[in-house]
Amino acid sequence: GKPLMDVIGDAKYCDEGCPFITPLAHFADFPAEVGQRGALVIKTRGSSSATSAARAAIDHVHDWHCGSSEIVSMGVWSDGTKYG
Repeated sequence: GKPLMDVIGDAKYCDEGCPFITPLAHFADFPAEVGQRGALVIKTRGSSSATSAARAAIDHVHDWHCGSSEIVSMGVWSDGTKYG
């Protein structure tokens, strides 16, 4: 891939005119927000994001093995040579 601006070539369109793209100015605080995400998870949940990811993996395996009364979605790795 190429950077968006290399493909579009019109900063005004990217900033104002495209309804499907968040204006570039909105991403100015994005790195700071990402850097604070772990602290926010700990503050909100009382545990780290690693604990949250581990809990999700445990719940996933439980639903896979025992079934669930809810609709669940799971992915299966494939090398692309087989289907079904």
